Amino acid sequence: MSEQSQHPLTRRLRRIMDLYQHRSWRLLFAGLLLVLLVSVVVLSGISHRAGKPPRFALKKVELSGSYKRVSYDFLSPNPFADGKAWIMAQDKKGGYHDYLFNLGTDKVEGVCEGQCPLVFNERDNIVLLQSREFKRPRPSTPGFVQDMDEFMQKIGLIKRTDRDRVEFWIQPGAREKPILVGTAYERTGAGGSEQVSPQANYYRVCTTCGEHLLIDLKGAKMRELPPARLATGGWWSNDEILFFTPDGDLMLYNAQSTESSIVFSLQQIQAFLQSHGWSSSSSGGRCWILSAWNGDHFELYLGEMLSRRSQQTKGWLIKIDKAKKELLLVADAFPFARLGHLNGAGTHYVYCGERETGDSNAVYVYELKTGQTLPLVPGLPSEQYFSLPNFHKDKIIYVQEDALWSMNLDGSGKRLLFPPKQAEMNQGE
Repeated sequence: MSEQSQHPLTRRLRRIMDLYQHRSWRLLFAGLLLVLLVSVVVLSGISHRAGKPPRFALKKVELSGSYKRVSYDFLSPNPFADGKAWIMAQDKKGGYHDYLFNLGTDKVEGVCEGQCPLVFNERDNIVLLQSREFKRPRPSTPGFVQDMDEFMQKIGLIKRTDRDRVEFWIQPGAREKPILVGTAYERTGAGGSEQVSPQANYYRVCTTCGEHLLIDLKGAKMRELPPARLATGGWWSNDEILFFTPDGDLMLYNAQSTESSIVFSLQQIQAFLQSHGWSSSSSGGRCWILSAWNGDHFELYLGEMLSRRSQQTKGWLIKIDKAKKELLLVADAFPFARLGHLNGAGTHYVYCGERETGDSNAVYVYELKTGQTLPLVPGLPSEQYFSLPNFHKDKIIYVQEDALWSMNLDGSGKRLLFPPKQAEMNQGE
């Protein structure tokens, strides 16, 4: 059969096959096929983004009805800076809200639209926000796409990770557009340590993926900090932050000058512990930093790191005298708790229980002077939430039954804070 008598499509396929016989054309076809496969896999397995950039708006909100899953930034050493707090809550329709709540007036002053508010610098009118992009999921399309996705992983063309991308945004004004200042990575389902400086000029980030970063809120910039061994750290002053180096030394880093110095070496910490009867193994890797806000600055402590798997429930507590740069023993048998906090005066320690013991929603206060533990709020074994207590001035703020409450250090004067219109349930002394 002559070429002229063949079907047009047959002639085109024959010409393509003739071209494929040449090595250069084979390489071209292979490259095009590879691009096609990569495109299919990437488009089918594209990660779930957090959505549009988060945004903060100063506005009053009239709260009504009931809420659930009420919480606040309980991991922060100063979650009630300037008498305000970020309140996270879910309404009865299932919608999540992030409110800037004034603890003095019991009023909402602002709302965050997006994922997570971090810092509200009222003095300079700056807001630090965060959004999180979840890890790349397995393609939901069955058959060929899933098979190609697995094949591309095996040959190393794509890599599935267990990390989430975290974006940090700065909004310079209530009506301004947020600015992306940097990104970091956290292990999926986990979060690292984050601490704002006393005047809310800087924000330290230590992620579960080993990144150690500093955000300059005024300059709207992010930069790397020297490597840190532990996520814990504490602000020594408005511009200086203390953290452990990989060698176990305590380093002081100045955010303005970027200079750093060793305040206490590992050998000095070991020598101090040995002078009080502890072995050198009770330092370095078993030492962590606690911060306690006193209304003006942070008081810094070192605590013995206890393993939850061990039978040991108490450890030593050391205060750092920042003026003299000395270590002072506070207690040799301190009852550390996973979600505990010291008050600024160093007289009381508040904490909740654990789910394993059926008292996760209880509130306990330990008095350092007397060594006594007082149960202020009884636990409800049938409930699984955490009370998350923390200090605010001379009060304790805690979560109870989907609401935020306040009480005195002795448990008297319980008062409902959020939501203020949920019910007239204020309990007397």
